[in-house]
Amino acid sequence: MAYWAYEEEGDFVASDLSIVYDRLKSTGLDFEAHANLGIEFPIAPDWYLTLEVRQSWAEATPGEEFTFVNPGKLDLGGTSLYMGAAMRF
Repeated sequence: MAYWAYEEEGDFVASDLSIVYDRLKSTGLDFEAHANLGIEFPIAPDWYLTLEVRQSWAEATPGEEFTFVNPGKLDLGGTSLYMGAAMRF
């Protein structure tokens, strides 16, 4: 699951073509799919350097707060790189 928060603040053109200042905020929780690949490099008998790459896919649709602004679907996915160290005992 992916928790998200989306916010827009500024001047917007309403349906009657008037300019409206507003601060719009929407949050949600949507399903996320991800794949990851990792490897450990031994640097000593009990110590390892770790590397992991993760690709995630998720989309969200803002709620009714965005009645006159249509941001469409929000892409929540992306690629992440994690590096670390591990000790085995």
